[in-house]
Amino acid sequence: MYKLSILFLILSLLLPTMYCQAQEGNKVITIVDALGRTVEIDKEPVRVVSLAPSITETLFYLDIKHVIVGVDNFSYYDPYMDIDVFVREYNVENVGGYWWTTIDVEKILYLKPDLILADKGAHQPLLKVFEDYGLKVVYLNGGGSRSLNDIYYDFNIIATIFNVQEKVSSFINNVEKEFVEYRNKFLGLNASRVLVVVDVYKGIWVAGKATFIDDILSKLGLVNVAELMGWVNVDIESIMKWSPDIILIASTSVTEESLKGTGLYTLDKPIIFLREDVVNSLVRPGPRIINVPKYLYEAIGNFLTNTSTTIEQPLMEYPVLYRVALFLIPVFIAGFLAGYAVSMRRR
Repeated sequence: MYKLSILFLILSLLLPTMYCQAQEGNKVITIVDALGRTVEIDKEPVRVVSLAPSITETLFYLDIKHVIVGVDNFSYYDPYMDIDVFVREYNVENVGGYWWTTIDVEKILYLKPDLILADKGAHQPLLKVFEDYGLKVVYLNGGGSRSLNDIYYDFNIIATIFNVQEKVSSFINNVEKEFVEYRNKFLGLNASRVLVVVDVYKGIWVAGKATFIDDILSKLGLVNVAELMGWVNVDIESIMKWSPDIILIASTSVTEESLKGTGLYTLDKPIIFLREDVVNSLVRPGPRIINVPKYLYEAIGNFLTNTSTTIEQPLMEYPVLYRVALFLIPVFIAGFLAGYAVSMRRR
C-alpha cells in the first residue's frame, strides 16, 4: 500500500509536465510555473541565475551546479553541499537578495543568463522588470512553499528543464520513507502538541496553519497548536490558551535573553533551541527536508527521555535552573579554596 501511494504521488506531480516530455523531440519544453505562467524553453539552459537558497540547494542536490553563474546573497554563503566553496572557486556572481528589493538587476543583466529561477513569494514584483529586459524566468515555490508537495513540484520543474527526472522519484521516495518511519516513532512520545516560534521581534512570531512547518508537523503526527493562518504575531495569552506540550525555537537570532520579555518562560513548558543547520532544514523548503523528521525526533525525543543532545541547548530552557547553577559554581569553588587554605594552615 505504501509503495502504491508513493507511485500515485509521483505520477500526480509529473502530470503538469507530461506535455513538456512530449515536446522534447522538437527541442521545446513547455512548463507551467508556480505563478501559473506558461513558459517555453527551446534549449537546455547553460547560464542560470538562482535567486533563492532553497532553489540553489535543489540545483546542487540534482547535480546541476555547473550551469549556475549567479546566486542570491544567502546562497553565496551557504555551506550546504559546499555551495559557498563552489561559488568562489568558479567565480559565481553574488546578485544580492534574497528579498526582491535587494536583488541587483544590473548584475543579472551583466551575466546574460538564459534562465532565471525565482521565488514566487520573494521575487514576484520583479516579473515585469525581467520581462521588460527580455529575460526568461521560471518562478518556483521556493521559500513560499506550504507543503512537501510544493517542494516536490519545484524538484519536478527543475528536473524537467534539465532532463534529470529519474532523480526526483528517488528523492520523493526517500523523503516519504523518512516521514513514515519517524511518524511511528513519535507515537511513542508523550508530547504531540507543538508550538514553533520563528522570531520574537516586536512580539512572538509563530508558524500557524497553512505553512510549510504546519505541514511537516502534521505529516509527523504532531499537532501545531497555533490556530491562526500563516506566519503570525501572537500574544502570550493566545499561547497559554493553545497549551503546547513543547516549544521549539526555530531561529538562530532568538536567544534565552531575548525570550525573557515574551512571557514564554512563565508557561513552565519545555523550550528547545534548535541549532542553525536544523533551523535551516526546517524553514528552507528544499532537499534538506529529508533530515527534518530525524532532527525533530532527536530534539523532542531526547529532551523527553532526558538524554543528551546537540540539537537543543540544555539548562537554557529553564532560566531559573541556569541562574542557580551559575550561582552555585562560584560558591562551590570559593568553599573548596577556603577549606584548602584552612587545611594548609593546620599542617
